[in-house]
Amino acid sequence: MLKYLPYIDNRRGRFIYKGWPAQQNHRIFDYFPSFFEEEKFDIVIEIGTSEGGLSLYIHELSQNYNFDFWTYDTEMMLNDLPPFDFRKKSAWDGEGYNEIITALNESDKKALLLVDGGNKILEFNLYAPFLKKGDYIMTHDYAPDKNFHEKYMKYGIWEWCQITEKDLNLEVYGLSKNQHSDDFLNVAWGCFVKTEI
Repeated sequence: MLKYLPYIDNRRGRFIYKGWPAQQNHRIFDYFPSFFEEEKFDIVIEIGTSEGGLSLYIHELSQNYNFDFWTYDTEMMLNDLPPFDFRKKSAWDGEGYNEIITALNESDKKALLLVDGGNKILEFNLYAPFLKKGDYIMTHDYAPDKNFHEKYMKYGIWEWCQITEKDLNLEVYGLSKNQHSDDFLNVAWGCFVKTEI
């Protein structure tokens, strides 16, 4: 049950969470808690902090479900000092990239990578090869294909479609959909688990 009712902005696809704008469908509150309860991640990394609303929410969930959380962007669109671990670094190369790879390589840590930056296709395909069996990767602004988005998602779930299944090398990376995938499609997130080495 939703404990905190977000203020829904008059711009489609945006709400305010505790003063922080989130570029999300507000129904994310329906899916993330049970997902974290069931999967018991050790590390959750977000690429694409943007205005910080989703980051704040995931940070709060990290305290409830006992996982480490940090988020990357080359800039954040608000001036307030964030209460979460914001790393002002590129996730595409350099120090940020190395930090993410190091975290994903920790053999005893179950990881979730949330891909929501400026080039989701690049970000997904950059990191998917480094996932361990049991790790998850999710990507926002997702639909299975453009036709599905136009018919079922654009006018009720999410206006934007920046990444589809044809952009992802799921078989090559040993990634599969599972019981969470249909839930997260309701809020324009693709959800995939590493099932093969």
